[in-house]
Amino acid sequence: MALGRYICNFIGGPWWRDPAKSGGQIVEQSTHAVDLLRFLCGDIVRVSSEMDTRYWNEEEGMGVEDVSTTALRFSSGAVGSMIATTGGYPNRWMLDVSVFTKKAVIDIPEVNTIKINWNRDGIREESHSTPTDLSLEESRHFLGAIRDDTDTITPISEGAKSLAVTLAIRRSGLGEGPQDVPQL
Repeated sequence: MALGRYICNFIGGPWWRDPAKSGGQIVEQSTHAVDLLRFLCGDIVRVSSEMDTRYWNEEEGMGVEDVSTTALRFSSGAVGSMIATTGGYPNRWMLDVSVFTKKAVIDIPEVNTIKINWNRDGIREESHSTPTDLSLEESRHFLGAIRDDTDTITPISEGAKSLAVTLAIRRSGLGEGPQDVPQL
């Protein structure tokens, strides 16, 4: 089982509030949780979502969701859940993922830390973190790939797979019911 969360306090500018331009929080922000969930658990094949605009509904031009919850089915048969909101803690952005397995619980409480709680053959916890700003390094690598016309570490096809998931979540959240995710 897997759990992903993307929580922030954000209302965005005019382009972001327009779902035709930004795709909303699911497409523009929660895609990062989808990336992590896919990396750890495999491809997502089915989604069912509920979403609404509850926090920022009185803001001018707000046309995107600010709360959502999504049930996920992975190709392995595992299930998961993802929640997202732009009505979170002021000045705090949270992206975290937990994966629960027979042998361990894997927590990524923030981008630079992973914790593994082994629950077979005695309970023990491992924690690994880095002082390196991984977001900055990711940006440097991406810009270098553009500048040098080289491949990125993660192929664009992986981004397309995550986009297919977020678009399916959005369709489901807009009332189209559970969605099978196109496998690319």
